[in-house]
Amino acid sequence: MKTKIGFFTAFLFFLFLAINLKAQQPTFTKVYFDPAGSAQGYAIIKTFDQNYLIAGEKDLKGLVMKLDQSGSILWSKKIGEFNNTRFNCVTATHDSCFVLAGISPDAITGNHQILCVKVNATGDTIWNREINMGLSSVALSIELTNDHGFILCGCSSQDITPLSEIIAVKLDSSGNISWSSILSAGNYTNYAYSIKQTSDGGYIMIGDLDNSPPYSASACLIRLTANGTISWAKKVYGSDADYYSGFDVVITPTGYLCYLNNEINGYVLLKTDFYGNFLWSRKFDAYTPGPDPALPRPKLRPTSDGGFVFLTTGWGGEPLIKIDSLGNFLWVKIMMAISSDVIESDDHGLLFLGNGPIMGVKSNMIYRPQIGVIKTDSLGNSVGCVADMMFTTETMTLNIAPITCTVTTGGSSMTSSHPEDTNTTLSTFDGCVDITGGTTEKKSDEAGFSISPNPSDGHFQIMISKPDNLAIRTIEIYNVMGEMIYRTFTPVSDRLPIDLSSRPDGIYYVKALIHNKICSQKILISR
Repeated sequence: MKTKIGFFTAFLFFLFLAINLKAQQPTFTKVYFDPAGSAQGYAIIKTFDQNYLIAGEKDLKGLVMKLDQSGSILWSKKIGEFNNTRFNCVTATHDSCFVLAGISPDAITGNHQILCVKVNATGDTIWNREINMGLSSVALSIELTNDHGFILCGCSSQDITPLSEIIAVKLDSSGNISWSSILSAGNYTNYAYSIKQTSDGGYIMIGDLDNSPPYSASACLIRLTANGTISWAKKVYGSDADYYSGFDVVITPTGYLCYLNNEINGYVLLKTDFYGNFLWSRKFDAYTPGPDPALPRPKLRPTSDGGFVFLTTGWGGEPLIKIDSLGNFLWVKIMMAISSDVIESDDHGLLFLGNGPIMGVKSNMIYRPQIGVIKTDSLGNSVGCVADMMFTTETMTLNIAPITCTVTTGGSSMTSSHPEDTNTTLSTFDGCVDITGGTTEKKSDEAGFSISPNPSDGHFQIMISKPDNLAIRTIEIYNVMGEMIYRTFTPVSDRLPIDLSSRPDGIYYVKALIHNKICSQKILISR
């Protein structure tokens, strides 16, 4: 009897702890904006004093902003000498400072170059490095290394093929170049979106590569030595012409966990061993329209319970997905903003960073580019700006094969200056980013197909812009919440009539697979 009472008492105690922990997870929703300007956030990290730092852009200059635990702005700075400066990523340093990396135009050539800036705890600039790789280059990921230096990766663009190449740069603790490499495996484009240091001092990097002709697109996983030379390089691809892209890679005790995007099948988690060999993969049914390749990708973030969270990205209102250590699906929430980043807070909740406005069914008074932050509990719930979603996931098999990857020494040209850092002011309100009903479309010959009429009463036709020897293979239509409301797998010729007259007024997203190309447009239903 005494044993039973002991177990019951222990059960009540742990139940009390669980309830008390949940009660200690405050939530909030905040929007940061300038009524006469613009602001966007691309990365968020925790600071040494249990607050948060956001990197992004404001009025075409770099933005760094510090928030307290309740989302109030402690300070915000605008950094940069020229327009079209942007911070894409940020990392904390060993000496309680921060290094931001991104892009800035060259004053002489006008080409974009890598920008790295170290700021102290109050946002004042300590040093600035502008790295010229000889091409137009951008940094998309930066990490602190074991020697208190930094490793960054990104891409460079040019007018000849390959149109873009992967770049990797190692900096010492003072921001000076230790080595830099330019890598390419695809003969058309090459991108790198994430790089991490391995236990032996080398690096693992993930991105994507394209070859044309014939068209093929694969994620790529590249292992570098401590000196930036290649240990091995592999491509990850499916059994069809799907476009796979590598968003992020996390080093686990048993191998690499890779976060991939596929524009037809959704998002994929791939587990490999430390040599890039396939262990398992799982598909998550969430559609993406394919973000700008020169912008950072959402990250795969470890959580204190041994699991992970990750975001999808697109027009706004995308899933935040929680998985366990084996990739098993736990829960999903729709976050009402254009997703950028997510981190775990000290109370085991989550801090979501996104941007607005998002495409929707109404227009608000404040429609300028703005930053949204949503603090959730450990289950993804918040006081607002979060919705539930139906979701499916399944195991799948991917192909992994070695590739030949060329590597050349990158440019070592670096300039140091002290760009103006100025205090800047952002207004704040509690709530969600704005929704706009704008329907700016690409020209039909660029988008791949046209929709007529648009706006529509729900009856419309989808027509291929250049129908010669092409056919519509599949059509999918999504509402603003990301829910698929129409799908056909039956191949049709150059036009397809659609009836959505039973659907409510609003904006819907049409995704078409024409031959082997993914195309997308918006349709406005208005009666």
